[in-house]
Amino acid sequence: MRRKLPQPFETELKSEKLKSRIGELGLWFTIPAVRGDMDTPFGKKRLKEHMLLFRFLDTYFPNADYAFEPNMQDGRFVLIPEHAFHQGIGISISKTHPRHLEVAHFWYPGEYISKNKMIGIDQIYVCNFLLEPNPAFAEFVRKYVMTEKHRPVSSYCTFPFDPTHVLTLKGPFLDKKAATTATIREFLKDTEPAVQRNGQGLIEFIWRYE
Repeated sequence: MRRKLPQPFETELKSEKLKSRIGELGLWFTIPAVRGDMDTPFGKKRLKEHMLLFRFLDTYFPNADYAFEPNMQDGRFVLIPEHAFHQGIGISISKTHPRHLEVAHFWYPGEYISKNKMIGIDQIYVCNFLLEPNPAFAEFVRKYVMTEKHRPVSSYCTFPFDPTHVLTLKGPFLDKKAATTATIREFLKDTEPAVQRNGQGLIEFIWRYE
């Protein structure tokens, strides 16, 4: 049985799937930045801050399969694909643009490198662009988040650079730095300079860790 949300959130949101995911204990008790459960003043404030994301999901994806993961730096809910073998994309509220949602690179690099190697970093969240929660954005989310029904041969990341450039990298691509770098540069070669800078940021991260 799911945990009830405090009012007015329990009544305002209609999707039972959404409300069940919001109340998952891991989103409230495992993050240093989260300092209270849903029924505390802090918890209610946190729920209110996330209502743009929650209403978007309640409107367009009331019965869809997806997951939330906490941003371990600031406690934000991050919308991600349902299965952990699909990473790279995360969607969250924006702290600087109240009517927009952030589309970020969100992944765990240690899962894309050979098992016998160590990488001294855990969760990565890097905002790449902002979009308003409208039907066009819902189609983007449907295409890149609500996708996987069966486990593929290897884990993969879908990295969003802008709404029309989303790159898929498969398997332990951190082991193949030169090839991965070439793939990113070729994929983004005709994009705007700001998009190419985001690609360069990912490349520089890839080369930072041996």
